[in-house]
Amino acid sequence: MDRLVDSVSGVSGAVNLRNARIVLSDSVVEGDLAIANGKIVEADVPGAAELDLDGDYLLPGLIDLHTDNIEHHFTPRPGVSWPSATAAVLAHDWQLLGSGITTVLDSLSLGDYGTDGRRTKMLNAA
Repeated sequence: MDRLVDSVSGVSGAVNLRNARIVLSDSVVEGDLAIANGKIVEADVPGAAELDLDGDYLLPGLIDLHTDNIEHHFTPRPGVSWPSATAAVLAHDWQLLGSGITTVLDSLSLGDYGTDGRRTKMLNAA
């Protein structure tokens, strides 16, 4: 993953991804894929940046339909909280992206809440 991020960081426009194992809904195929302006466009964009995936898997972002994980980022240990709710949300998001998860439904618990506005702060930050 770091190799991919390092290779495409700073690339704007289009990138041709070569030599990939592309995961489809019913099979895995070997081939190339091109991305332009954040969308899959075709197998080749002339003049685009090139990246050889060397047989790495290329798949759509995963979806986590239920997690209670975000609370652990706001309070990583008992009595310890992030000074910024935004920083906690960003740490949460980067951890998910590192696992291939691009869409998540964080289910904040409804019980065991106080009147200090902490849950509201968490919801507003997310």
